[in-house]
Amino acid sequence: MTPIASRVPSAFLLLVAGVLACVACSGIPPATAWRPEVRSAGEAGAVVPGPYTLRVEMSDSSTAGSGAAIRRQLGGIVEDMLARRGFIRVAELAEYTITFSYRGGTRYFQEWRTEVNNVSTTTTSWKTQEKRRKESEQRKGDGKGETVKVGKTENTNTSTSVTSSTDVTRHPFVATLEVAGADSAAIWQADARWESASPDILT
Repeated sequence: MTPIASRVPSAFLLLVAGVLACVACSGIPPATAWRPEVRSAGEAGAVVPGPYTLRVEMSDSSTAGSGAAIRRQLGGIVEDMLARRGFIRVAELAEYTITFSYRGGTRYFQEWRTEVNNVSTTTTSWKTQEKRRKESEQRKGDGKGETVKVGKTENTNTSTSVTSSTDVTRHPFVATLEVAGADSAAIWQADARWESASPDILT
């Protein structure tokens, strides 16, 4: 295996996992994970730079159009990434047939959240009671006691839980890059899966 051949699989993974999952540097990234889940299969070492033809396929329920403009832009991204790694796009006599396809959709669900509030309450109750004087003082006096107010303090801890829901919209994506030889036999494939707050795969 040549050194450049060993770097090609990483390049494809970066193409699928890096470019399509990246978002603008400013603002909050719409992707729910820092990188999509990636899996690959096939003989990666057999893929070395060479002439290729490119197909871009899409199935996206979040758009009503044909997707021709999106496919053209995605094809340009893939072609640019492959050109940097020594691959040349041709119209015929290609060594590889490379297919980039993706499937997008929309998922609606409710996100539930429970907040627990802990409250501590201090309550003081008062009652009146008679307090007797010392016997020596009672003998000298009229024998009566005195009336005083006595307070009793109690602490009570109370927990209150409030559950609320929010309507959430997410867009799941599955992107696949397939490499086939001149005889249309599959050589290598990489899949990426992620979920985004934005329906735009081009970001």
